Amino acid sequence: MEALHLEVSKAEVNALKQSQRFAREMAKATEFCKTACRTLRLALTNMGARVRAAFTMGLLQQFGCEHIAEFPNFAKEV
Repeated sequence: MEALHLEVSKAEVNALKQSQRFAREMAKATEFCKTACRTLRLALTNMGARVRAAFTMGLLQQFGCEHIAEFPNFAKEV
């Protein structure tokens, strides 16, 4: 009977260790996903800003603001 109690205790300890290891792995995976989501959000925000700027410059050039065409060259110098 004592051997059975000892075996059950070992199984409980093993299950606890596995549970803790799983929790650590899930915490790492969650942190990785948070980082990936933040990176994606920044990339999409940057892309949106570039598209808006290109669209605005296109409109300005289309309606006769030719000096706007020189802005990209000016921005590269700065």
